[in-house]
Amino acid sequence: MTQSFGSVTVEEQTLGDTRWVALRARGAEWSWLTPDDALLLARHWLTTYGAGLAPQAGSDRG
Repeated sequence: MTQSFGSVTVEEQTLGDTRWVALRARGAEWSWLTPDDALLLARHWLTTYGAGLAPQAGSDRG
């Protein structure tokens, strides 16, 4: 499944026994993370950039 959030694209894939979450921004190479790594990164971003901000559909900022 592929989803877009502003200029960031997120894709999930299962290869063998491993589930992967891929991030891609503005045409850069894909960065493949485990779901646990993706969750740690999301928590870091929320802490750093503001957990109180509501996502805005269609915006480059959410």
